[in-house]
Amino acid sequence: QISRDSAGWVAPVEGHVGSGYPFYIAEGSAKWHQYPPPYQGGYATPWLWVDGKQRGYNYNAWGGYISNQILVPSDVRLTHVGTSYNPATRNGEVVMECINGGTTAVTAALQVVITEDSLHYTGPNGDPIHNHVCRDYVPNQNGTTVTIPAGAADTVTVAYSLQPSWVEEYVKIVTYLQNMTTQPDSSKPCYQGAIGAVLSFVGVEEQKLIASRDLRV
Repeated sequence: QISRDSAGWVAPVEGHVGSGYPFYIAEGSAKWHQYPPPYQGGYATPWLWVDGKQRGYNYNAWGGYISNQILVPSDVRLTHVGTSYNPATRNGEVVMECINGGTTAVTAALQVVITEDSLHYTGPNGDPIHNHVCRDYVPNQNGTTVTIPAGAADTVTVAYSLQPSWVEEYVKIVTYLQNMTTQPDSSKPCYQGAIGAVLSFVGVEEQKLIASRDLRV
């Protein structure tokens, strides 16, 4: 519901972090554990992070956290400048220009996440269909480090591939630029994000702007 209400403003990633669940991936669990343990010294699900800040397990409060964060401006922009996908080989490249419009340098990691919608499994909470499910972090949960001077831009290229069982029509590419150093408030800030259906990158040669302003992850 939050994804629908905030369409064009959020880039959701749903991680199944328990090894006993069918959509579990080790990279997703490792990404989760890169954040400081938020619940009495440990981890619990469900749990929300918005722009790298933990926001708890209360579903009813999540929408408000996201609405408030959307109002926070960002000096960083992400633009696809050659991202591609070849259905014949199920391979492609994310080519993302990272633009720093601020007055100080930004050192962060470009995170690339492959997600899939419409996955069927009835979870403990009774939810039978799962969307935005994390299928892969590319190249891994650490992302690709980039340093962008003030007022400058840099381009990051990351190769990716889809597994045969993933349905192309339901696959999206989520990218976001994240500070990987834990801050005093226990957050790992995300500066900007972008999301696009993988099939939208078939045969794309010209520069294509996908990111909405201040897209939240």
